[in-house]
Amino acid sequence: MVHYSTPAPTSYTCLWYRAGDFNRQPCFAIVTGTGTRGALDLTIFGRGREPLHHEGVRHKDDPDLVSRPQRLRESGCWDYLPGTAPPVKPASTPNIETKDLLYQLADEGKGPPEIAKLMTDATKEAWSHQRVNANLRNRPKE
Repeated sequence: MVHYSTPAPTSYTCLWYRAGDFNRQPCFAIVTGTGTRGALDLTIFGRGREPLHHEGVRHKDDPDLVSRPQRLRESGCWDYLPGTAPPVKPASTPNIETKDLLYQLADEGKGPPEIAKLMTDATKEAWSHQRVNANLRNRPKE
């Protein structure tokens, strides 16, 4: 299974698509903050308009936008400037120490969303609740 996490643009600039409409000309945006899973706070510049500010804007490929289309309509989505997208690579297989931490957090009664955040913070690698669940399902029986 390939887990995708959207790294923030390294240039601190990106393109923004109003309501995810790729038929319209994108606007230039400056990244003013970063959140989890590639969500960005943006200041957006359009032709002849005052700058707009949107928080928690997701990347155009974020699966959350499919399950929450209202978010796409309200905040739009961002994409990398041409030629600046990082290569997409699958998440690595957790090592023994990482799995020990995962199992410890589960044994403490933490839920998958909380475990995902803690694992992401601890490993500096993207962990979703789906990835947590997949690893817990494959946990060896004691």
